[in-house]
Amino acid sequence: MAGPHGGSRRGATGMLLGIVLAALGVLWPAPAGAVASPAPAAGWTVVSSPNPSSKASLDAVSCFTATGCWAVGVESGSGGTEVPFTEETAGAGWSIISSPQVGGALQGVSCATATSCQAVGVQGSTTIWGAPLAERFANGGWSLLSTPATSSGNGDLTGVACVTASDCWAVGTQVTSSNGAVRAPLVEHYNGGSWSISAVASVDGGLSGVTCVTASDCWAVGYQEIAGNQTGLVEQYSSGAWTEVSSPVVSAYLDSAACLSASGCWAGGEDVMEAWNGTSWQVAAHPASLLSGMACIAAVSQCWAVGGTSDVLVEQYAGGAWAVVGGVVTPQPTGFSFAEFLGVACGASSECVAVGSTDESVSGSSSGQTLVEDYTVAPVSPTPSVTPSATPSAAPTGQTSPSLSATPTGAATTSPSATPGPAPAGSASAGGFPWLVVLLVLVVVVLGAGAAWLALVRRPLPRR
Repeated sequence: MAGPHGGSRRGATGMLLGIVLAALGVLWPAPAGAVASPAPAAGWTVVSSPNPSSKASLDAVSCFTATGCWAVGVESGSGGTEVPFTEETAGAGWSIISSPQVGGALQGVSCATATSCQAVGVQGSTTIWGAPLAERFANGGWSLLSTPATSSGNGDLTGVACVTASDCWAVGTQVTSSNGAVRAPLVEHYNGGSWSISAVASVDGGLSGVTCVTASDCWAVGYQEIAGNQTGLVEQYSSGAWTEVSSPVVSAYLDSAACLSASGCWAGGEDVMEAWNGTSWQVAAHPASLLSGMACIAAVSQCWAVGGTSDVLVEQYAGGAWAVVGGVVTPQPTGFSFAEFLGVACGASSECVAVGSTDESVSGSSSGQTLVEDYTVAPVSPTPSVTPSATPSAAPTGQTSPSLSATPTGAATTSPSATPGPAPAGSASAGGFPWLVVLLVLVVVVLGAGAAWLALVRRPLPRR
């Protein structure tokens, strides 16, 4: 049994201990993220996608929210004809949505909002190529839109970018000779009511992809023939007109483009990657070959490029360089011997979708199927800087090689401020000593000793 003053001493001791712990808690609070829940795992995963027939492929995708996307492509119709089709997801699985049944294929799609999308491609025809095809999603369904006739009546649209529901650009190629040997770039604009052909630099070639930074700053990429050699073609929309912009003279076919900012863009294609630094286009270093689709997320200074020849290929740009992510080990449906990605889109900084097709040879017959993969990005701090690595290209005789700097100016503004905030009272600053802590400990020790001495003095004398 405790003495008459034992409880008082324990109470005083407990009170002193509480004071010490409270003081330490104020001086050294627990880190805010010490008990944060673990971040979700990042990586590409195959998701189920419906197939409208025994042979189908998804050629392009566009996302209007973090989990809402449209994908377009082509399927085998009756009698061996090709028919375009569309699929949609709202985050709970993909489903085929009815669209106009015309011969041909859809090869590009862009959504300005959840209720306004444009899809472009080519109509089936008995002529050499066919005619440009355009469809619009509005009022809950897809409908055909009239496209202006090209000079020969033949051509196709392969890429589209919508800044708003009433401001879209579509690019492709038109055939300008009866035998299809001569071609020219094709650019069309949608003003909210109809499509019209826009003037563009006249070269022997065509355009494949288009992207817009703003309504007055867009890029279109493709190819052109120069002296019998194929090289990249780059056109820019600025000041109300399209003009050709010089690009490296290398053997190239540019399929797609994407931008982090007005002074930081990428163009990728067959065996080539090019970077725009606000002044010039240059060949940029990248680890793999065939690229078919690109997308950039300005909020986190990251870009994605997808493609493949016998297996899906994924490249990521982050931290100033491109690197293969997944590559041949990126998942694809079991049992398929071939897979490729043709398009990629990101609905937010945490969600991306890549689409394409798989193929499996069964008893000598080929059976193509749609392929969709999702990528969930683990939350990370924005990349401090964006410095694309560039490889010098040989300049034609008599020309000066462009500067090798391929840093997208303006994209390096995402680094956090280095200015430290005010230190908590009593905390140890860099190189300082916590004198307030020492003083507080000494006061507590003195008070504790005094309390113990008073308890000893006031202890009653033992009974005789």
